[in-house]
Amino acid sequence: MIEENEGASKSGLGVKPLIVVAIVIIAAVGGILVMNKLMEPDINPNEISATLVIDYGNGTVEWFNVTTVNNSVPGLLDEAIGPNNVDKERSIEGVLYFDGIRNVKNNGSVGGLSDSEDRWWRYSINGTQAPLTANTFQSRNELAPVRDGQTLDFAFMVSEGPSGAVEMTGISVTVKLNYGNETVISETIITDNYTALGALEEMVGYENLDITDYDWGVLINGINNVSTGSTVEGIDDTSNYYWFWYVNDDFAYVGASQYVLQDGDVMEWSFEESTW
Repeated sequence: MIEENEGASKSGLGVKPLIVVAIVIIAAVGGILVMNKLMEPDINPNEISATLVIDYGNGTVEWFNVTTVNNSVPGLLDEAIGPNNVDKERSIEGVLYFDGIRNVKNNGSVGGLSDSEDRWWRYSINGTQAPLTANTFQSRNELAPVRDGQTLDFAFMVSEGPSGAVEMTGISVTVKLNYGNETVISETIITDNYTALGALEEMVGYENLDITDYDWGVLINGINNVSTGSTVEGIDDTSNYYWFWYVNDDFAYVGASQYVLQDGDVMEWSFEESTW
């Protein structure tokens, strides 16, 4: 019994230093991980930084640099000057438009303006003016958001009506469909549907799209009956093929219903094998 105890004691003396070393190593690694975590920038992937300009038409112009996750057109305006300073209305068709900003009302009396009765609030994104159409910057009645780095301009200007009221000339964009088997279809269209999804719908028809709506936008599951698992000539197995989309040759990291088109944009939907 004594020999066994002595043996156990000797064995314990050999293990304890190893345990201490292990604890020290774990603590050091943990400390490094914690420090790295603390040093990481506090970035919200849904957060954007945008510039908001409000031109009252009488020489008064306000500039705002806004960082927010509330990146719809009305949300950005509300965050910059407060929702109590923005009058929003909906047309008979259900289209949202802006009736007034800081008590400057559409067709209202404004000091320093002799033609204020002919002025309405219009807005543009990165220099592209929102047309007077029910599907302006929208996809099936949802306002498309402002993207990171863009400039949103509101101007009290002589106009037929506010953004979102009547028809107006559209923009020119190119839509390409790459079916992954060397079949590529390209079409340049003039559209007043200012979202990427809207332009795609205009090219192929909404009935020829298989889509799923999510909070962040829509996912294109299929185009013209070509989807994951479907039979496509020239492709042996499409079980890992999906529709990806690109804007001006760059991979699009936003939903097609959220991308606000600019005149001359080239969009490509490509049915390709996923590497994820």
